[in-house]
Amino acid sequence: MKQISRAKRLQEAVAKIQQGLDEIQSLYDEIESWRSNMDGTNLESTQKYQDLEECEGYLDDAIGDIENAVSTLDDVMFPGMFG
Repeated sequence: MKQISRAKRLQEAVAKIQQGLDEIQSLYDEIESWRSNMDGTNLESTQKYQDLEECEGYLDDAIGDIENAVSTLDDVMFPGMFG
């Protein structure tokens, strides 16, 4: 039985990360929409609004970190067994 190459395994892992990133982006969009729908309704000074802003910020940071990690993984080159 032939093993899957390291490069192929990395490619599959990155695809899984991308799927997770897509879900995190969807969550970010939901939170951003929820928060923006509160704009102009005198709810901007509520704890809920502040919680949504904080959540949105954390998700945005995480998205950026994951995108940077994936970009770094694009540069990975595995050495060959021989030579």
